Amino acid sequence: MKRIALLVLLLAGCAQTPILQPGPVIATPVAVHCQHAPLMRPDFPLQTLAPAASATQLLQACLATDKLRQAYELGCEAIVKACE
Repeated sequence: MKRIALLVLLLAGCAQTPILQPGPVIATPVAVHCQHAPLMRPDFPLQTLAPAASATQLLQACLATDKLRQAYELGCEAIVKACE
């Protein structure tokens, strides 16, 4: 009789065991280093132009330097956008 009563008490204790609920989810931002290929600054034609260059060569070097600078800036902007 005592065994039955003990068994009933033990089973009653199992029925009252609380079920653990998951805690709140806390989103914490973690800084991650952005991986990208190194962007090398190009050699601009205006920097390598000879001092005795003609006006036509100077103009051509200026136009080529402007195009290279624009391409370099677009590459820099793309890396910044990719790492945001």
